[in-house]
Amino acid sequence: MTPPVNRTVSALLATLPALEAAFADVPRPTRVMGCTNCCISPEELEVLSTTARDDLDAEALSSYANNAMGTVGSEADFRYFLPRLLQLAVTDAFEYPDRPFVIRTLKYVPWATAWTPAQGAAILAYLDAWWHGTLTEATPVDDVDEVLATLFDVLPTGEHARILATWLEGGRTALAHLATFVQAHSMQVALGKKWDVWVPPGASEVVAAWLGSGAPFGALFGQFERDPDAADAALFLDAAALLEHA
Repeated sequence: MTPPVNRTVSALLATLPALEAAFADVPRPTRVMGCTNCCISPEELEVLSTTARDDLDAEALSSYANNAMGTVGSEADFRYFLPRLLQLAVTDAFEYPDRPFVIRTLKYVPWATAWTPAQGAAILAYLDAWWHGTLTEATPVDDVDEVLATLFDVLPTGEHARILATWLEGGRTALAHLATFVQAHSMQVALGKKWDVWVPPGASEVVAAWLGSGAPFGALFGQFERDPDAADAALFLDAAALLEHA
């Protein structure tokens, strides 16, 4: 029997048609350059330059995905390969790198400011779907802490407050993830320390201010009040207590 598709994968799959359409007219690179000492082989570079984007599988793109915008390739060819990279990342098709690693490569390109509005919107929809799917899955396929850190790393700073606000709109499961985050990281975040290795500079201060704004406390305490006898009620109450005087 085929296992059900989880919420994150389902949400990401729904964004792929718009992503493919937005990048459909990006020309294929005639040559991809890269470090062939240890990062990618000449044969792999040849495949990238001679194979249609949709025909490239995870094996063909793995070395590129692991080194793109570092020791392999340019912004122009990354723009061409990106929809295929993100498509393969949906199902974690790469043995390595994993989905968060692939997504973090976006921080090296001006996708939100210099690429076409359609391309920027398609990428933003993909990132939103990743966040929403993660928050609404009881056992997320990607670690919530890492997903949040990655979004702070790749999104324009103007989007950070919106991403945090959506955490309060994802229902009880999303708030359970928030309660777990608060219990695990509220102190280090308040001190300006990273909650995950991928947290970019300044992110902890933004999260700390949001946690102290009153809205997260209200949402968590509200969940406790709705059903104080629930098996997970203490999770919400304890997390709210940590924020009450933040």
